[in-house]
Amino acid sequence: MAINRPWAGLHGDLRAAKSSVYDPAGFTCSRPVPEPESADYAAHRFTLDERAVGEAPMASRRRAAGVR
Repeated sequence: MAINRPWAGLHGDLRAAKSSVYDPAGFTCSRPVPEPESADYAAHRFTLDERAVGEAPMASRRRAAGVR
């Protein structure tokens, strides 16, 4: 039987935050997506209960408004 582990293989700090904070708090987390321009510090985008994490506020507002 295959096990779905979408956070496997990601940066250790992200996995630690998920297992220590997000999971115990009951958050639903999406799979993190790396931010290539911020690879030096392992930046990723993901959602917690469908709210954006790791995205600049202006970029989030532009996307919500349909502006690129």
